[in-house]
Amino acid sequence: MSSTKDVIHIMEEHDLMAMFIFTVCMGFTAFLMAYEMVLLAIKGVATQREVVVWKKRSSTTGYGA
Repeated sequence: MSSTKDVIHIMEEHDLMAMFIFTVCMGFTAFLMAYEMVLLAIKGVATQREVVVWKKRSSTTGYGA
């Protein structure tokens, strides 16, 4: 397991501040979460449409509920 001394040393070498790194990481995390929510919403819409189409087909053919 590595120590955080190396990370801190690299951050100081490149003149990066901890708050900047934190803000970038939080922004990236929020972006990924929003992207996931969009994908789940699209999946939900597609699933609902598929159910509606399936019910239409089963009612016209006489099969199903």
